[in-house]
Amino acid sequence: MKYPSEYIIGRHSSCDIVLLVNEISSKHAELVIGVDERVFLTDCGSKNGTFLLKEQEWQPVRQTYVQVNDTVSFGSFEISVSRLLDMLKQKRVSYHSADGGSKQFNSSKKMENLSQDKPIILDVDGKIKNK
Repeated sequence: MKYPSEYIIGRHSSCDIVLLVNEISSKHAELVIGVDERVFLTDCGSKNGTFLLKEQEWQPVRQTYVQVNDTVSFGSFEISVSRLLDMLKQKRVSYHSADGGSKQFNSSKKMENLSQDKPIILDVDGKIKNK
């Protein structure tokens, strides 16, 4: 990754991380990775909020620095910051929930043999589905 880098997370197909979940806003949040490699998370005025898990409690986020080992939530869609950063290395990522609901996927899943030209689509179980 080149630094500083800015990534948009949301439901719209132009986002860097696409989460096709009904409660995710078109432009839900932004991750900025600074030249010092610190990760800054901003909620973009989303309807269902962005949250950070701190001391076993969800804290609403407007703007904050996050750590690699933190867990964040976009609405009720939970994901680790380390998983977000791993996915960003693949350039474009999509998560698709077939039932329109939000799902949490296993951060230990590996993404191999993926084209950087196409979005990565994850099904409700966190399995990679290339279209």
